[in-house]
Amino acid sequence: MQQSQLQEDRLQYLRALVRTAPLDAGVYIWRGESQEVLYVGKAKHLKQRLQSYFNDKSIKTQHLLSKAHSVEFTIVSNEYEALVLENNLIKRYQPPYNIALRDQKTYPMIRITNEEYPRIMRTRTMIKDGSRYYGPFPGIQKMDAYLEIINKTFALRRCKPIPLKMRQSPCLYYHMKQCLGPCVHGLTSPKEYQEQVARVEDLLSGKIVQFSKYLMTQMQEASSKLEFERAATLRNALEAVQAMSVQQGVEDRNESRRDYIGVAGSDGLYHIVVLRMREGKMLDKVTFRFEGVGDDQEVLEQFLIQFYENEENQETDVVYIENPPQDFDLGRYFREERAMHLRVSPPIEDQDLRLIRMAFDNAVLDFARETSQESGLIDLKTALSMSKLPRMIEGFDVAQLSGHFTVASLITFKNGLPYRSGYRRFRMKSLKAGEINDFKSLSEAVARRFTKLINEDLPLPDLLLVDGGKGQVSAVYGVLEALGLHDKITLIGIAKREEEIFRPNESKPIILEKGSAALRILQAIRDETHRVATSYNQKLRHKTLYLEKLQSLDGIGPKRAKALLMQYGSLGAISRQSSLNIARVAKINQDRAKELLREVTILIEKESQEERDI
Repeated sequence: MQQSQLQEDRLQYLRALVRTAPLDAGVYIWRGESQEVLYVGKAKHLKQRLQSYFNDKSIKTQHLLSKAHSVEFTIVSNEYEALVLENNLIKRYQPPYNIALRDQKTYPMIRITNEEYPRIMRTRTMIKDGSRYYGPFPGIQKMDAYLEIINKTFALRRCKPIPLKMRQSPCLYYHMKQCLGPCVHGLTSPKEYQEQVARVEDLLSGKIVQFSKYLMTQMQEASSKLEFERAATLRNALEAVQAMSVQQGVEDRNESRRDYIGVAGSDGLYHIVVLRMREGKMLDKVTFRFEGVGDDQEVLEQFLIQFYENEENQETDVVYIENPPQDFDLGRYFREERAMHLRVSPPIEDQDLRLIRMAFDNAVLDFARETSQESGLIDLKTALSMSKLPRMIEGFDVAQLSGHFTVASLITFKNGLPYRSGYRRFRMKSLKAGEINDFKSLSEAVARRFTKLINEDLPLPDLLLVDGGKGQVSAVYGVLEALGLHDKITLIGIAKREEEIFRPNESKPIILEKGSAALRILQAIRDETHRVATSYNQKLRHKTLYLEKLQSLDGIGPKRAKALLMQYGSLGAISRQSSLNIARVAKINQDRAKELLREVTILIEKESQEERDI
């Protein structure tokens, strides 16, 4: 398959995912090849926004799509909730494209500078200088309200010279008790000043309860000292902070560790969504696919016990569920059997009910997406005359370059979706140098895979797919037959020409309806096997090329070249290191390391020039 065709097939897969998006407001996440977060965005209408990516011809958007391999979304109640959740997720994941690729509309932020005595200022852009940023705010008025509280309550500097020029006497703000006077030696210390900055960060980080307690303590202290003007300022600040707290779903003033659970499903198959609130912010949405026997209450009970017995999930104070299991006291169970103080509760306040409904809406969305995949699996079962649904499918493909760097890929789909823990890569051992034999390579990879499954008594896939036609299917069938698995696994091949499906010992191919859910699943598996095999082949080629280029430099033999590549992976990554790091890894002195960095930079520039000349 040509690279361009592979890219087009991947885009078709992304379009299919986007078609399942709702029209609700929410947040979406583009993920890369290894499920890393590439970009977090928000939208008033998720489906419309995601579809617009495929019509956007800008270089930045096209580059993002070239790296994206999946997209997921979380629905919320309104656009502002989407903004706040988007910001929380960006802070958590720090996606690479959120710096270079933002929606056209930018929001104001508050910047705390990276100085010995930091300043606080407005901004709409982020600079990588160590400054800390808070926001975005939905409007300039909201941000200015925070700044007014900060300026009246905390005596932080407003003078601009950097570095600070020491004055003989402090400025007017000091005399107005609105600045600690760091511009005059001896009036304040960095420690005292940083304590004030830390309080400001509490406010801007959303720790409203903690910040309010601090203001209350300071107000009472000022009153006891008869500093009534200061006490009044603090009282006004406290009232303003409480009045400004926006009543919306994804941030609030409750600092307890809360989980909100929504459940959707039927016929023993359920999707359960857990929305996790920590320090007043929604930090995560966790989705689980759960199969259970019994009624909905029993399934929920089983899930809660399994989920919260995991140590990673035990730092939770209260779990909110619209209809908690009635026949069993889960709170008592966790308290007496697991020594956990976990409270399971129905919604008490309107805010709790809103978040439970949000969790439920997301569970319904996830369940609907899987149900679509489920119909494809049902169609596959029927078309291939299988005795059960192909819930676990494995796919193989081979890649090589003129008989060199021959590799095979194994990818796994679980319930019609990629299961990346089941991905494997193989370097061929049975081929001679320069030998081109895809049948032999495929047979070796399949033999190694299934010999391991047999020896370790691991579960077999329901369906095995190879990229190719009759020849590839026949070669793999021979391996399965030798291992005694030919009657335990359904084997098929998919040929690109007409998307024909071939089975062992059958001359007539199976033709699935174009655009059907069943064919889309097989195409996605075939394309993914090709992508993984091709990328591994390219990685080996580049690694060999990098080794050769590094070894061409004076004093860099095979051992040092291999050490550098093991540590950094590529010439580009090496060129971005400090001479200290290079000296440590390559075990050379720092002067030689600096020289090596210059030589690597020249190599990269020469390589780029050669590509341009082509």
